[in-house]
Amino acid sequence: MSEKIEDGGYAFPVQSSTWDYKGITVRDWFAGQADIPWNAVIETLSIKGIENPTVKQMAEYRALMKYAEADAMLAVRKGGA
Repeated sequence: MSEKIEDGGYAFPVQSSTWDYKGITVRDWFAGQADIPWNAVIETLSIKGIENPTVKQMAEYRALMKYAEADAMLAVRKGGA
């Protein structure tokens, strides 16, 4: 059984009399705003022993780092670190 990921709720919900739009979560918004430089990804993968990473490997690792930063931001937002 997997643990529920804290997503911070919806970032920009909109409600009207005719429709209800939830939008993206705060976690997704934070991840999208995280600035993880490509050179840092390449250097980190190199340290892990991946000398010539593919674009897919770099993009996946960068996405993981963006969500790690988003999770840290949500933790600090809740008063933890």
